[in-house]
Formats: sequence, structure tokens, C-alpha cells
Amino acid sequence: MHFQRGTYGEILLAPLMGNISPEEALQEMVGEDTYKKMTPSEKFRQMNPFISLLFKITLPLTLSLSLILLIQTLPAFTQNPILSVAGTATQTYPGSETTYYLELLNNTDQIVYDGVLSATLPAGFTYIPGSTIVLGEGWPLEQREPRVNGQTLTWGAYHLPSAGNKLHNPYGIHTLMNDCRETPALHLDGARELIGNGGYVTQLFYGIDANTSGPDPCAVSFVLEAYARNLIPILRLQGRSVNGVWQAPAPGPSGDYAPIAQAFARYVAGLPRRNTNPLYIVVWNEPDLWIEWSGQPNATQYARFFVAVSNAIRRLGDGRIRLVNGALTPGNTAFLGKMLQVPGFKDAFDSWASHCYPYNHPPTYNNHNKTARYGTYAIDCYLQETALIKRYGRTGFRVMLTETGYELGNRTFRFEGFARINESNRASYISGAFANYWQKWPEIVAVTPFQLSDSSGHWAKFDWIYPTLPYTRHRQFQAVAALPKPVSQLEPYGFQVIFRARVAEGLPPGTYTSQLNGSDREGHTVLADKAAPVLVLKSGPFQLTYLPLITAPPRRDGPWYFSAPSTSSPGAIVPDTFLQPVVSAQRPAISPAALTESVSIHLAAEPNALALAEDKKLGLVSLADGHLEIINLATRQPEGTLWAGNNPQAVIIPPDNPAHVYVVIDDGLAMLDLNSRQLVKKVSGLGHLGDLAWDALTQRLFVSDAEHEQLLVFGDDLRGPLARLSLPNQPDQVMVDSTARQIYLSFPAAGQVMAVNADKLLITGAASLTGGPILDMALDPSHPRLYILSALAPTYRGLTVLDTPGLKQVALVAGAKDFPLRTATSLAVTASGQLVLSEANGLWQIAPSDFTVRQISSAHEATPVTALTIQSTDGTVLALEPSARLLRLY
Repeated sequence: MHFQRGTYGEILLAPLMGNISPEEALQEMVGEDTYKKMTPSEKFRQMNPFISLLFKITLPLTLSLSLILLIQTLPAFTQNPILSVAGTATQTYPGSETTYYLELLNNTDQIVYDGVLSATLPAGFTYIPGSTIVLGEGWPLEQREPRVNGQTLTWGAYHLPSAGNKLHNPYGIHTLMNDCRETPALHLDGARELIGNGGYVTQLFYGIDANTSGPDPCAVSFVLEAYARNLIPILRLQGRSVNGVWQAPAPGPSGDYAPIAQAFARYVAGLPRRNTNPLYIVVWNEPDLWIEWSGQPNATQYARFFVAVSNAIRRLGDGRIRLVNGALTPGNTAFLGKMLQVPGFKDAFDSWASHCYPYNHPPTYNNHNKTARYGTYAIDCYLQETALIKRYGRTGFRVMLTETGYELGNRTFRFEGFARINESNRASYISGAFANYWQKWPEIVAVTPFQLSDSSGHWAKFDWIYPTLPYTRHRQFQAVAALPKPVSQLEPYGFQVIFRARVAEGLPPGTYTSQLNGSDREGHTVLADKAAPVLVLKSGPFQLTYLPLITAPPRRDGPWYFSAPSTSSPGAIVPDTFLQPVVSAQRPAISPAALTESVSIHLAAEPNALALAEDKKLGLVSLADGHLEIINLATRQPEGTLWAGNNPQAVIIPPDNPAHVYVVIDDGLAMLDLNSRQLVKKVSGLGHLGDLAWDALTQRLFVSDAEHEQLLVFGDDLRGPLARLSLPNQPDQVMVDSTARQIYLSFPAAGQVMAVNADKLLITGAASLTGGPILDMALDPSHPRLYILSALAPTYRGLTVLDTPGLKQVALVAGAKDFPLRTATSLAVTASGQLVLSEANGLWQIAPSDFTVRQISSAHEATPVTALTIQSTDGTVLALEPSARLLRLY
């Protein structure tokens, strides 16, 4: 039959109601063309969601609570390795009724499919039509009548959730499901494979406002599917987004956030719960970011809102629900300090959420062991926050890392000597963090790295699974999935059946038992004789008494509830400019070829850096194997390699002397002759050096030295160092404006740039930037401007524009809904002053005059770009992609 396409809930419910088969429902969900391309195993895996019923039964609250309490105490009568059955019933009198509570239980850590439960009632007992309620996870599934054959009643088939764990393991993952158009089972099957029994899974659900009456059916489905796989759901709940910016919740007419708090409570009240698996509720996310709070983050507003929501949810009286704050961007203790000044905030959370992104720091670099110089960028950055919370008097709480992880291609802390993140070291780092650190720190509840798979491609560099068929696993997935997970005793779980039966008049007093049978798709069976005993008493019928349900009015906890002013708080991250689409077609792209074609040059090893000798039409790429690879820019072909030294990094070719090449190598510098292709000179014993810059006026080489926190000056023949300048922190990039006689240095961890007089080596200016570490820097001496790409948050970038040489900030630019600056890594400036930016989804051109943006090339395999260079002669863009061992020319 043809089933008209409907909502996800309608399609999901249809197989269970007998309207269509699960196969037809799956075809309806994914479309006919996609369905035809799927393998049998893929079809089987994606049909799992059809076991989760999105059909809500409205029950009086008193009855619901009593049913759940009774189900929790059901005794087991017969066990086998796969299935067991259990049952009990209320005592009664002849001519009256009894209520049965039966369960078919799964004793394994896997879903059991097509479970069927039968009960053969004793003589004298008659099923009362319309009295059945079927519960899964203590959650109403449906009121469908059993199949009746004489005294035997049969329910099913229903899939049985996996058994629960008495204790949980801290392994987890953050899914990025794009509502239920992507079936929850697809994400949660991958999550279960990765993190094992009793692990945690974080997922965003949004759209809550004061009129919200209950949960999104997709959230109900997600929780049920998580429970079915014995996972612990962490739901991040949020409001509404307008043009990509989350709108701060309204405080309501009394200024106490009561209307929105009650809406959050109604949403949570309608979510399933399971005794062995708590339900964690994260209220909002990174409220110190402009994009999360109507453009004006306010710590007092968020804290008051959180307290109101916490109070409302706690009044539900269900200890299985755990309240969690919206994590801040790493290290933002200024914002946290304002939050902690709000009465009630420090006691309003059950667990503290934090986002700890280590960038390219290994897990051995951490605060616990005092090995982290920059503790904000370590796997345990949360210690900075918890220390402040404890100073305000809250102790004894535990921590959840609801986001963390490693971004492919990241090399932020290369100046400290740490390698760029690739598939290999990422797998080693994240598996080591789980195995050797996170699960051994007693304050850690769960760690859910960002993110399992992003079908949009925005955050593809964090993916654990490729988002398209055949869903190939990244190496970090395989490494963590292979780790042994903490195990504990299993607690059987399944579905429950509640129904009523009438007892015949004149039935003799005594105990009457039933026979219970269970089975599943694989042929496993279980039988229990003399189960679900009913005690029939002699005396007349008793009178049921129902106690009234008493609810307290919403509390008002003091005058501090009045709304805070709509101004940004200390620590708030607020850009002042946003990228805009190009309106006019008059502005040309960087290069006509860039819109339609690119040339890929395969390199002999992973590349580190790139330099051009445009007069010679040559490019040089430093390779991880110690060589420089020579690229003919005219033919766009490799011309061979030459040895530079161990681990060559930064490379520079002076435009006024293109025969000489300078390279940073382990513990020093090397100079090579490009004509003879020979090593001319090597200087060792300098420590860990960073970047190079050439001053054409004085023929001097400037070198950043992170190990000794200094700037070194060498002659053109590497004599020296001729001079040194001590610096306040570890430098990375160095650039020279020979005309203005200025040197510009970046200090990534400190979030600072500095101007230095090139002749006198005197500091002439400094600028502190908003947000996290500096990722890249580009100088445009013609205009003159300095552009700094930095992390406003681990998954959002900002572009700071400074006028030189005074380093006065012109703009702090952020991306908009449909434009880049999420995981941008590299930046370059054309001869005409246009910016080129690399994002996960390709290359983008930005006009600094009005910050309009256009895409000039799509990504090929979304492999990270770590360096951009632009030929001044023809505008060709050159991009290094280390993970693919490619140099691309656009």
C-alpha cells in the first residue's frame, strides 16, 4: 500500500499500528532512490528507530507514579541467559478485579528484537477489554488489545532495550543529529559501538519558548533509543535561533524567568526516564558567546535564568533528572565570576559542564600533573572553573566534559614544539586521554567529545565517522572503540504490561497463579509456571481511595530575580562586524580559474610550510621527512627534493636574493643555495625556533624563539645572532614591514600581538585580542593592516583587524549563518588587499572594505589546509593539505 509521507512520528508509528511494514516505513523516511542503494545491513540498522513509539498516553499523575513504583519492585521468577519474565498482581475478592503487572526482560547488553509475552490466566479470571497499558522504559507505549485465545493473552512483538548497568563508564560522544530527519538509531548505533555499555551521549534539542507544552517527539525518540542501547542521554536544551543567533530567553512580566522556566520543566517532564540511566539536562550552551545570547551575553541574566529553570525542574521531584549548566568557553573565569554572584546559582547544578579543547596538546599536557603551561588549552581546563566555584563555597560536585576533542590539521601550539594533529596522533591522544586520565580522575562523570559526525560539513575536522555511506570510521573511533570499558553488573530491562482481570463470583479464596511465556525473533524462550500470584480473600470488596494531587505555586526567591540590564558582561565575547554576502557581481574573484579548477600536486611526505621564489617561478615545500620539495610554478610539477635537516618547519626565500633559502630545523637554522641545491650553512644549539621574516632593507633575518621567549636577528649569511630582544611570552609568527620599519609578532597562547621597531628592536605597541588562541596572521603593508585569525571559541573563529603600526583595532569580525569562520585555519592577503580564508568547506574571499564574502573554491575531501600563499603576479592561491600530502593550486 502507499503510505502518504507524514511527520517522523507518523511514519515511525505506522509499522507498529499495522499500516505499513518497517521496510516500507524506512523507504518513506529516506526516499526511494536512497533505499535502493542501501545494503541489507544498512537497512536493518536504520530500521531500529521503528521500535521506539512516539505515542503518548495521558495518564493521571498519581496513577503514572504508582505504576512506575510497582514496576520497579517486580520480582523475577524465571531466568535464562537471554530472557526472563516477572509478574505480580494485586489482591482481590470474588466478583471484583485484580491488576496484573508483567514484564518480559532482556538480560543481555544488546537489543533483543521482537519480544513476545504471553500470560495464561487461571480459571475463573477474565480479561477486562480495554484495560491494557504497555510500557517501555516505564514509558507508555500504547493501549493496543492483546491477542486472546481462551485464557491466554499475548502481547508483542516489541523490541527489548538492553539491560542497564549498576555503574556507568565515563566514555561518551556528542552526536550532531539534525533533528529526526536523520534517524536517532543511526547515530546511537555508532555511539554504542564507540563507547560501550553505560556510556553517555550528548545531543542538542531546541525551539523551547514560554508556550512550549512538552518535549519535541524527536527528543522523546532520542531518549528512548539511547535507553534501548543502555546509553545515558545528556540533552542540551535551548531556545530559538534567528539568523543563526540564539535568542536570549525572555525574563517574563515579573522579571523572574518563570514562564520560560515552566516551559523547560514541561519539556523535561514529558521525557522518558529509566532507573539505571539518569537523564542529564544541560540548560543552554556557551552563554558567554554573542551567538548564544542575542548578541549581548550577560552573566547575571544567564545565571538567573538557570536558577529559575533548575528550581522548576527540581520541583518535578524526580531524582533521576540531573541539572547541568551550559558550559562556558574555556578559561572565561571573568564571566563565571559574575554568574557566581547570583544567589542560588552555585547550588543550582548537579554536575558542572565544561568545554576543554586541547588543540594540539597531547593528554600528557595537563593541569593535574602540572605539565600544562597554558592550562586553558588542556584536557582538564575545567580545574580553573571548579577552583573558582569552590572559592564561592560549593564543593563536592562532579564534572562533565560535554565538548572536547582534537581538530584535524590543528597546529596552534607548534611554537611549543607540539606536532600538527593528524589521524595518527589524534587517535593516540584521544584514546590516551580516555584510558590514562579522564576515567582515572574521580571528579569526572562523563566525557562526550565533539562530535560523532557532522553531515553539514561545518565541523568535519572533528568527525569520528564520515557522514556518508559507507560511514567509514576515523582512526580515533577505532582506537577508542577498542579500549576496554569499565563494566559492572547488568540489571535486566524490557517492556511491561499492565492490565485488569475480573474474578468470578463464588471463586474460592486462595492464591491463583498464571503461566508466563516469553520469546524473541531468534527463537529464545522462557517459561514461568505459578507466576504472578493473586491472593483472593474471603471478605467483601474494599474501597479504593485516591489522594488528591497537591502542587505548590511557583516560588519567588527574592528581589534578585528582577531582570538584569541588557548589556554585555565582563568576559562576554561580542564581535562588532559580521561577514555579509556579496550583493554586486562587479567584484571579481581572486582568479577566474579558482572558480572552476585546481591542480593537485602530490608531495613526497607530509608538508609543513611553503615559500615562493616568484622570479624563478619556483615554490619550496618543507616536508616532515627532512627534505624540501621543489615545485615548478610554471609547469605545476615537482622538480625534485633537497635535504634541509631534521624536521624542517618554516621556510623563507628572500625576494631580493632568491638563490638563498632559510629553513627552521630541529635546534637551529639552515641556509641552502637554490642554484646549486646544496646546504650552505647550518647553525645549531639555538633551541626550539618558530617563524622567519626577512628585512630587505638591511638584509637581516628575524627569527622567533619560543623556547627562550625572544626575537633573534641574523645576518644574510646566518652570522650571529647579531641581536636579541627578550619578550614577555612565547612568540610564534613574525612578519616585517620593511617600509614602515616595523616587526609584528604573535603570541598565540596569550592572545596578543606586538609591534617592534625593526632598527632599534624597541617595542612600539601591543594589542590584546578577544577570545582564545591565535591561529594565523597576515600582513598587508600596502593599506596598512594586520589581520589575525583566532578562536573566539573552540568551534567559532574571529578575525581581528588592526591598523598598523599603532595596532589600533578596526574590527572584530565573525561569521554569519551561511558564511565561514567556524573552523577556519589559514589566512592570506592578495596583492590588491583581498583576504583569502580556508574553511572546512573550501576557500573564501573577503573584501576588507565591507567584509563581504564569496566562496571561490569548494573543498575536495574536506582535508584541512594548514598554510595559504598567494602568487602576487597572477593571484594563484596555493594551499597545503598535510593529511592528504597535497599542494593545491587554484
